[in-house]
Order: sequence, then structure tokens, then C-alpha cells
Amino acid sequence: IPKKATSVAKKQITPKKTLTKKTKPAVPKLKIAKKHKKGKASFQSYIYKVLKQVHPETGISKKAMGVMDNMMFDFFEKLATEASAMIRFSKKRTMQAKDVQLAARVVLQGELCHH
Repeated sequence: IPKKATSVAKKQITPKKTLTKKTKPAVPKLKIAKKHKKGKASFQSYIYKVLKQVHPETGISKKAMGVMDNMMFDFFEKLATEASAMIRFSKKRTMQAKDVQLAARVVLQGELCHH
């Protein structure tokens, strides 16, 4: 049985035209300084240090630390407001340690103000 001749047309491979990009003259790149985010002030490290001084074996969760941090911010704001009011009342321009101590006695009532 004679085999049929299969004619396969070979495709001619033509080289593709390469597109040449026009190069621009080299321009020196300026280094742009990255803006760093400012860290939010917190009392967390101080709260942790005091906790370890008082109860070395005790830990604190993230949520509890957040609550304590917010409490300290609120207390600081109340203390600063009271000390500022005392300064205005006494018609002074400079806040001294004595003024902050008096404000702490007003804000912290009872046994806490004696320490």
C-alpha cells in the first residue's frame, strides 16, 4: 500500500520588526524624603513598667491596656485643665509644680490625693 504524500506547507518565518524607543536624555532623579508617620503618644510603656513593679507575675491584655491608656489621657486632661484654671484664678503666667500638686488634690479625691 503506497503512502500518501502529505504536503505540509512550511510557513516562512519573517523577522519581526523591532520597535526602537527614542531615549530621552538622562535626567538626574531627585531623592524625595519619605514622610514618616508620627507615633501616637501613649502611656502604655509606663503602665506596663508600673504593673511589673507592683505585680511582677501579672500580665495585661491589649484591650485592658487600651482602657488604661485612655484613662490616663483623660486624667491628664482633667489635671491640666484644673491646673490651668488655678493659674488663671491666681493671675500668674507660669505653671509651677505647686499648682499641679494642688490640681491633683482637687481631681483626685479621698485617700489618693494624700499620696
